Amino acid sequence: ARPGRRRAVMGRLVRAAREVRFRRGLASTILLPAMVLSLGVGTLLFFFFSAKFAHQAEEDLRNRLETFLTTQAAELEGPVWEFDQAAIDRLFRSYALAPDLQTARLVDARGQVLARVGEAAPAGERVFADSRGLSRQAGGQTYDLGRLEVAFSDFRLQQALAAGRAVELPAA
Repeated sequence: ARPGRRRAVMGRLVRAAREVRFRRGLASTILLPAMVLSLGVGTLLFFFFSAKFAHQAEEDLRNRLETFLTTQAAELEGPVWEFDQAAIDRLFRSYALAPDLQTARLVDARGQVLARVGEAAPAGERVFADSRGLSRQAGGQTYDLGRLEVAFSDFRLQQALAAGRAVELPAA
């Protein structure tokens, strides 16, 4: 009776081993590719939304530049018209506090620099620049007073994007 019992036990062990091999085969044929696919899709989605966010943040920086230019050009028209250099200097000192401002320069109608703040951007740093003309209407005529030239740096933007990616990438 013992040899038959041993065969029965061995038969059960062989069947269990085949079942385990079948499960391992199932894992390697279905679960592993599904996991790799989901990881790949997650990574692609991360980079897609990261690029979309970067583009949106860059557009916001451009809008802040436009808003800054429009408001400050309007604010400078009076002091430039009245030759109030003290007021111009005060305004330019306040511009230095703008976090994204790289440079700002006020040039009169003859091309003379009336005020300047900031320095040129370091190599590798992107700068978005624009200018606005200053004019004043008086006596039915429009007088060209000069222009305000402003450049914003994307340094803070790039830092924020890099920090966000460092936090979000492990989660993806």
